[in-house]
Amino acid sequence: SITWVDETPVDKHVSRQLALRHAFTTQMPDHEVDQALEEFHRALESPAIHAALSRSGYADRKACQDTDLEVLREYPFAVRQDGHLLNGLVDRLILFRKNSRVISADIVDFKTDHLDPHDTAVLDARLAYYRPQLEGYRRAIATTFKLPTASISCQLLLITSGLVRQFK
Repeated sequence: SITWVDETPVDKHVSRQLALRHAFTTQMPDHEVDQALEEFHRALESPAIHAALSRSGYADRKACQDTDLEVLREYPFAVRQDGHLLNGLVDRLILFRKNSRVISADIVDFKTDHLDPHDTAVLDARLAYYRPQLEGYRRAIATTFKLPTASISCQLLLITSGLVRQFK
């Protein structure tokens, strides 16, 4: 469980132990755990992925001025929208707090699609496919924290491709 990769280096032994514990509950075979960990560690070598998981990657954002950042992982939500229950888990939620009050948020969603970073048509199609999911997350987080949707940004981290895409 990573808070900020630029503040706490990822220990491969510890991450394997955590992954094996998770794999036990999901009945994932050890060889799949090892493959997933290899992809994860390779993804951290991508400058874009590393920046998205680093506190320093947020330093230039206007919303970060004079705010405290809080990282929530696998954040569960359940809200009622348009007469329907919307529930799920946000992979990584960054809350921007000013004087302890949440003033904005950043939703980070991890995807493991194997995509060619140079095939813009396929990338655009995948982004369009995931947009409704991220928009649902944005509405749920807006409701949960009583924020305007415009104050919530979304990022899609395409782990195996080493890409990060922002959704406005």
